[in-house]
Amino acid sequence: MPTTTDLSRRVGTPQWCQRTNGVLSTAEKLQAIGQSLSGTAPLMVPYLRWRLAGWYRPSAPLPEPTAPTSEVCQAAHALCSKWSPEFMVNHCVRTYSFARLLAEHWGIDFDDEALFVSGMLHDVSLMPGWTDREPHERCFTIPAGRAARNVCLDGGWSEERAYKAEAAVTLNPNAEVARDLGIEAYLLNLGVLVDATGIRLWEIHPDDLTRLLERAPRLQMKRQIVEFVHTEADAHPGCRF
Repeated sequence: MPTTTDLSRRVGTPQWCQRTNGVLSTAEKLQAIGQSLSGTAPLMVPYLRWRLAGWYRPSAPLPEPTAPTSEVCQAAHALCSKWSPEFMVNHCVRTYSFARLLAEHWGIDFDDEALFVSGMLHDVSLMPGWTDREPHERCFTIPAGRAARNVCLDGGWSEERAYKAEAAVTLNPNAEVARDLGIEAYLLNLGVLVDATGIRLWEIHPDDLTRLLERAPRLQMKRQIVEFVHTEADAHPGCRF
């Protein structure tokens, strides 16, 4: 794990959020654009194979995953459901599920409960009526990360483990997340991108996708979420939206 000083310079970490209140500098904006372009370019060939020819990488579906049911995970799901409309709850379920499917296909070890908590709460503070946000917090991930951290700590997790969930939330809007910032953050970022853009959907077996969409249908998510994104971006210039 990088040092605290280094983490405060890495866009999206809790330490960076604390230092900047979630506002990107001009250099950081340019860096984000560069990361988005460099990260997307190598994916264009598999993306086109998937879109045009129906190609996908996995040769067989995985056993249907069972979401963790610990008290902490139940609390995270309940908090998400309390504040979020159904289409957003489903988005959170799919985000976690896509992240987990990618990890299992690639053989990556991860903290399943921390991934679930961060998946369920990564957008919670975007929801209308959410009040636990200080005026100076220009990025929605700061209160969302705090909510994830508090759910974990209230459930008896250590500070170190709760940090995994908090960091995954605050890093999720980045164009990409390096593995050294936390494997759960790396996976959640990919899960968000799969659900929001279709990038890396070819890494998901069609049977796995069908089961997931039956359990958590999209309900015109892209059309409905635009309002939340525009409201956040207009209210907080300089954020990662």
